[in-house]
Amino acid sequence: VLKITDIKRQRDLEEQQRRREQAIQEYNRRKKKKKKGLIINNADEVISLNKKYKGGFKRVFIFGHVDINYQNRNFKGDLIVINIKKKKAKEIMGIGNIQIQDKSSLMLGSKFFYYPKTKQGVFYNPRSYMKPYFIQADKVKIVREDLTILNNMLASSCDLKYAHYHLRASRAFVYKDDKFIFFNVEFM
Repeated sequence: VLKITDIKRQRDLEEQQRRREQAIQEYNRRKKKKKKGLIINNADEVISLNKKYKGGFKRVFIFGHVDINYQNRNFKGDLIVINIKKKKAKEIMGIGNIQIQDKSSLMLGSKFFYYPKTKQGVFYNPRSYMKPYFIQADKVKIVREDLTILNNMLASSCDLKYAHYHLRASRAFVYKDDKFIFFNVEFM
C-alpha cells in the first residue's frame, strides 16, 4: 500500500538530489574560473603601480620567496614582475632562484621571460629533467607547447651531480613526445 507521504518523500529526495547536482556543477564552474587567474601563494612584498608604462602596461612587482600559480604552472623566484594590460598578464619575468613547474616538467634557472597568451618563453641558465635526460643549457626557448629549443646544451641520463658522461650539443630540439634532435653533438 502506497501512502501520499511516501510520494511526497520521493519528491523531496529528488529535489534534494537535483539541488546537490546543481551545487556540484556550480562549484566545478567556479573552480575552473579560479584556475584561469593568477594566484599568489607566497611573497614577502607585493607592489602594484598605477603608472602606465610604454605599451599601456601596469606592473606588479612581487618580492622575496615568491610562489605564484598561473595557467597550470607554478612559478617561484626571488623577484617576479608581471606586466598587466586589461586585467590580464601579458608578460611574466623572473630573476633569481627561478623554478617553473607544470604537470610534466620542472625547470630551474637564473631568469626567465614568459608570455602567457602564446605560452612561449625564454629561460636563462636552466637545469631541467626531460625524460630520460638531465639537462643544462645556456638558454632555452619554448616555441610551442610541444617544442623546446636549447642552446649549448649538456644532457645526461646519469643522475649524479657531476655526471661521468654526457652529450654536448650546440643546439637541441626537444619535442613533448620524447623526440630529441641534436646538432653538433659530442659524447663526453
